[in-house]
Amino acid sequence: MLTVHHPQVGDIVLGYQCMQLEGTTGHRRSAYYAEPGTPDYEKMLLLDAAASDRDQLNAG
Repeated sequence: MLTVHHPQVGDIVLGYQCMQLEGTTGHRRSAYYAEPGTPDYEKMLLLDAAASDRDQLNAG
Protein backbone atom coordinates (compact mmCIF):
# COMPACT_ATOMS: atom_id res chain seq x y z
CA MET A 1 0.00 0.00 0.00
CA LEU A 2 1.08 3.54 -0.72
CA THR A 3 -0.23 6.67 1.02
CA VAL A 4 -0.12 9.90 -0.99
CA HIS A 5 -1.26 13.37 0.01
CA HIS A 6 -3.32 15.32 -2.51
CA PRO A 7 -3.90 19.04 -1.79
CA GLN A 8 -7.61 18.87 -2.68
CA VAL A 9 -8.73 15.64 -0.99
CA GLY A 10 -6.04 14.89 1.59
CA ASP A 11 -4.43 11.50 2.14
CA ILE A 12 -5.31 8.63 -0.20
CA VAL A 13 -4.25 5.03 0.41
CA LEU A 14 -3.61 3.20 -2.85
CA GLY A 15 -2.77 -0.36 -3.73
CA TYR A 16 -0.48 -1.03 -6.65
CA GLN A 17 0.74 -3.72 -8.98
CA CYS A 18 3.91 -3.75 -11.07
CA MET A 19 4.89 -5.87 -14.01
CA GLN A 20 8.15 -6.34 -15.84
CA LEU A 21 8.08 -5.24 -19.48
CA GLU A 22 9.32 -8.02 -21.73
CA GLY A 23 12.31 -7.27 -23.89
CA THR A 24 13.57 -4.46 -21.65
CA THR A 25 16.16 -4.30 -18.95
CA GLY A 26 14.72 -3.08 -15.67
CA HIS A 27 11.62 -1.37 -17.09
CA ARG A 28 8.37 -1.88 -15.20
CA ARG A 29 4.79 -0.73 -15.59
CA SER A 30 2.90 0.25 -12.42
CA ALA A 31 -0.84 0.56 -11.85
CA TYR A 32 -2.26 2.27 -8.78
CA TYR A 33 -5.81 1.75 -7.52
CA ALA A 34 -8.14 2.43 -4.62
CA GLU A 35 -10.35 -0.36 -3.29
CA PRO A 36 -14.00 0.13 -4.36
CA GLY A 37 -16.33 1.11 -1.53
CA THR A 38 -13.63 2.84 0.51
CA PRO A 39 -13.25 6.56 1.28
CA ASP A 40 -10.07 6.47 -0.83
CA TYR A 41 -12.09 5.25 -3.82
CA GLU A 42 -14.57 8.10 -3.34
CA LYS A 43 -11.67 10.58 -3.28
CA MET A 44 -10.38 9.17 -6.56
CA LEU A 45 -13.84 9.55 -8.11
CA LEU A 46 -13.94 13.21 -6.98
CA LEU A 47 -10.54 13.86 -8.55
CA ASP A 48 -11.58 12.12 -11.77
CA ALA A 49 -14.76 14.22 -12.01
CA ALA A 50 -12.81 17.43 -11.34
CA ALA A 51 -10.32 16.59 -14.11
CA SER A 52 -13.15 15.83 -16.52
CA ASP A 53 -14.86 19.15 -15.70
CA ARG A 54 -11.58 21.02 -16.18
CA ASP A 55 -10.99 19.32 -19.56
CA GLN A 56 -14.49 20.31 -20.74
CA LEU A 57 -13.92 23.93 -19.70
CA ASN A 58 -10.59 24.05 -21.53
CA ALA A 59 -12.10 22.55 -24.69
CA GLY A 60 -14.88 25.12 -24.92
